Amino acid sequence: MPLSSSDTGSSPPSDPNVPVPPALCLRCGSGRRLGLARCEACGHSPTDDLDRAAHLLAMDLSDDEREGLMARVAAGERFEPDPQELEDTVAALRQATPLAVGAFALVVGGLPLLLAVLVLTALAWALLPL
Repeated sequence: MPLSSSDTGSSPPSDPNVPVPPALCLRCGSGRRLGLARCEACGHSPTDDLDRAAHLLAMDLSDDEREGLMARVAAGERFEPDPQELEDTVAALRQATPLAVGAFALVVGGLPLLLAVLVLTALAWALLPL
């Protein structure tokens, strides 16, 4: 029985002192830190857009939903996200080209740094004796 993103079920945490991993492998159900990284348990690595999008959508689930999904995938069930959510996520992945990601990083990280350098330079210039 396939699982949908809205019907992942929730099970009580197996150990409340152990946090639920932020991501999981949709092939074997084991937890991992990064959703798009290679699974250490089974070696699966999401390679196509649909698989990457499904892994990202699984990361958006609550801890309880993700824990329930981990158990169900480990038992052999498949995670099938909402088709519209999957389509939207695939479209967003396709727009995230290296150039777009680099431009975003430059604006978010580089622009404030450039602004700080310019302000400090102007301040130093203003304090120089004539």
